[in-house]
Amino acid sequence: MLGETSRRVPPAGAPRARFGWWTLRWCLIFAGLACGARARATIIMNPWIPAFKGVSYTTAEADTNEVRQHKVFAYRVDLAEPAVEFFSTPSNGSASRETYGQTTTTFVKTYGVAVGINANFFSPVTTIANDPRDLSGLAISRGEIVSPYESGRPLSLVITRSNQASLVTSSLASYANV
Repeated sequence: MLGETSRRVPPAGAPRARFGWWTLRWCLIFAGLACGARARATIIMNPWIPAFKGVSYTTAEADTNEVRQHKVFAYRVDLAEPAVEFFSTPSNGSASRETYGQTTTTFVKTYGVAVGINANFFSPVTTIANDPRDLSGLAISRGEIVSPYESGRPLSLVITRSNQASLVTSSLASYANV
């Protein structure tokens, strides 16, 4: 007949669906829209800018599609540049713990270096400047081991005195050139 729609009727004794086909279709449509409506965040990276001889930097951040704020500040170092030298926080000598805690800004000002990067985990975590701290994992300053290699820290960045960089996964036999 005109104007009527046919309906599929389940056979006698068949279990009835808890919801109809239209409900299922609408659920699928809404699920598709919800998944498709969420745009992926794009990382916006700025060009590299020369900062010092052999050192350049950039910044990057996620666009507004990312709900959490993500900002990155990165340095690129030319290890072949003779003017480039690496320096790590020295030992605090015979004082308690391994070294003194400093903010990155204080480190840069204290040692007159061009760039400071927070590298090791440390404890205790406090906001007290120059408070004695223990470092987690390998730390070497001017050839002196400040904190020994720890097997619980899977990677250590080792830079030799001739600026050869490598990632090590175990204790080195010799730290003579580090």
